[in-house]
Amino acid sequence: MRVVNLSLPDRGAAAAVTTLMLSVFLGVSALVVDVGLVWQERRQTITATDAAALAAAQSYVDQIDGCSTTAPTKVVANNPAATMTACSHVPPSGGTPGRVTVEATAPVTYIFAGVLGLTSTDVTSSTTASYDVASSITGGLRPFGLCLEALDALTPTMVPGNGVTYRVFYGKDAQPDSCGGNDVPGNWGILDLDGGANSQDDTKDWTRNGYDGTVSIGDIIEGDTGAFSNALRTELDYLITIDDFTLPVFDVATGSGANSEFHIVNFVAARLVSYKATGPEDARYFDIQFLREVTQGVGGGPGDGLGAYVIGICAVDGVNASTTCT
Repeated sequence: MRVVNLSLPDRGAAAAVTTLMLSVFLGVSALVVDVGLVWQERRQTITATDAAALAAAQSYVDQIDGCSTTAPTKVVANNPAATMTACSHVPPSGGTPGRVTVEATAPVTYIFAGVLGLTSTDVTSSTTASYDVASSITGGLRPFGLCLEALDALTPTMVPGNGVTYRVFYGKDAQPDSCGGNDVPGNWGILDLDGGANSQDDTKDWTRNGYDGTVSIGDIIEGDTGAFSNALRTELDYLITIDDFTLPVFDVATGSGANSEFHIVNFVAARLVSYKATGPEDARYFDIQFLREVTQGVGGGPGDGLGAYVIGICAVDGVNASTTCT
């Protein structure tokens, strides 16, 4: 057996190599651990600006200055280490959605990178959210069509979000016959949103829970032959307990009974205060407050929106996620 005896110079070389390898190990540790810390803090900061921009957009829908208190509060709530550095608002104009941009920064203290002379860094994030009048609604739409002409009769006092309760008559002479003066026999303005067989069960389900499909401006929706009657009492009583919901608005109704059709031109956000679904047909009504509310769907609706809005993130760090930021 051969025995190797390291001389002192050889041992010094081994120690130097060990020291070098340790330095490399520490350097790699700095990269792995500290880069991970930076990435984690960056994700939290993006989450914070996302939440702040969306909440601020919601505030502007409600005609509240979202940059003053909403945005900075949401930034800290979602990342206590972050600080909002800027918030800007561009109101909607000429068919362009409103936009809110929130910027924030957060410090990161390194754990291992100190051996490389690095102690800390800052991460930043910028999120832009847009808000726009709904051109389509997905989920939550109730089946009671409102005639645009009947709503126009309420203006100029009918302003979404003013807290006033309006009586909208829902007899055959008001919904749908008052729209364009068309006589639509056998129909009350209740819409068959899925285009299937006329079903009282569908009407009850959509009254309580909302239609889970998508309805868009420009759609032609068939009418349902079901009456606005006391048969919907349980569902209407439940609807009163809901803070807000959306209803379709039509401008033209044609046909009769199950062959009637309604042309959708807008959506309203509303709260049901009370109703009358019994007695003479021309005396039945909804007592409604019209709101400014955010719903699920797609923007790009008419400039004279009736309170139904959609919001969404459209850019992160200046990179557009949708055309609503252009």
